[in-house]
Amino acid sequence: MLSLEISLNGELKSVAGVPNAESIEARVFTAPQLDETVLVVSGSVEIQGEPNAEAAWLSAPLQLGDVVSVRLVEHVSPTVPTLHRYDPSTGASDGVPISCSFCGKSSNQVEGGMLASSRAVICRACIQYLHTLVADEGCT
Repeated sequence: MLSLEISLNGELKSVAGVPNAESIEARVFTAPQLDETVLVVSGSVEIQGEPNAEAAWLSAPLQLGDVVSVRLVEHVSPTVPTLHRYDPSTGASDGVPISCSFCGKSSNQVEGGMLASSRAVICRACIQYLHTLVADEGCT
């Protein structure tokens, strides 16, 4: 199947692909205020009879000078992704967990539960982090 082969500094990190993928992406996120840069490989997967799910293959910290290689390949047995959804209103019944829209942790990975709107969820740890960030920055 069509896949993305992801290497970091010459080391194979993931082969991202599934037969029912609608998208597979490799992205670099940077948060200068946190001194953090991350390589993320994710996508969208079609699940028959259910709403699409988000797929995650890789999240790896990056440093200046790192070499990231992305190669389009045909692969028989790619890395199995972690599946999740961010939208609690989908009505899915397949057991794919709902995850925090901010940190990506699933509901069974967080303490204290999650709060949901009609289109997103956030865990209590992210609420606390955002509260601290706003308080420290003096945001109103």
